[in-house]
Amino acid sequence: MTRFGKAGQRLAEQLGEYFDSQDLELTPHERALVTEICLTVDRLDLCAKMIAISPIEYNSEGQKMKDWMTEERNQRLVLARLIKSANLSTEIVDAFAHGAKPWSSRRSENKARKQGGAA
Repeated sequence: MTRFGKAGQRLAEQLGEYFDSQDLELTPHERALVTEICLTVDRLDLCAKMIAISPIEYNSEGQKMKDWMTEERNQRLVLARLIKSANLSTEIVDAFAHGAKPWSSRRSENKARKQGGAA
């Protein structure tokens, strides 16, 4: 089992709830993509923390060395590609990253529909 940081764990739990609420079963490939998305969110969280405390460094010729902001940009590109590969909308992932649960109002409707009743 993959161990996530706080941000990745929260996203993994929320995505799991979302897939359950939509009665979706993930293939092994989709599960691997979701895992990578959560790990990338953890790396973005680390980048944000390091940006807050790290100065920008220059080499002996005065050229800016690779810094955490560059790494953050790279990880955002990776995240966007993973989201696209997993057929998730960026709005869903962004909402989850900020703690929202956009599907919760539909959960009772889906449950009632499965049981043959109305919401």
